[in-house]
Amino acid sequence: MDRPADPPKELKLNGFVSERSRILNPIFVDGYADNWHFAVPEAFKDALDIKWTAISRDKVITQALTQGSNYSFKEGDLLYDNRHAYEKPWGEAIASMKFCVKVIGATPATVVVSKEIETSQPVVYIEDKTIQEAPRMIRYERTRMEWGHVRFEVYKPSATEKKVELIEVKETTQELFVYYLQTGEFMRP
Repeated sequence: MDRPADPPKELKLNGFVSERSRILNPIFVDGYADNWHFAVPEAFKDALDIKWTAISRDKVITQALTQGSNYSFKEGDLLYDNRHAYEKPWGEAIASMKFCVKVIGATPATVVVSKEIETSQPVVYIEDKTIQEAPRMIRYERTRMEWGHVRFEVYKPSATEKKVELIEVKETTQELFVYYLQTGEFMRP
């Protein structure tokens, strides 16, 4: 009796690699982003896609802080240009403040599948250090980064330094919002 043919092997490839880095930006010193234009507290690590990740090295698994690029600032996030605004009574804090920003709308950055391709052409690939050929079918996902958006209000202290006043509303991507927090330079997408 003849043995039935093996079903075709399906090989799934992903065309986008979203790697996490062990090099963090920002470096937090005394609870705040060091050398950033805005005083971003450690509470925003998740929004900056800084997470504990399992790292394998020489078959030993350890946990390390890593950073990706799936930034996720959200509505209601409030950031000041100096740490006094977070730590001091409001009367003292506002006297040392130049600007603050409040996020009024946002969507997170994400990796999205833009196209899935199937083919019956034989494809050569390497698996476990051995050259293989994919019989009949491969599936290749083309993915891309969708940077999301952040709409935010910019405030400055009033002349009496008792409250903050809205001076403008801006909109950009999550990535460029992080750049704005780092440098104070606003860029449109």
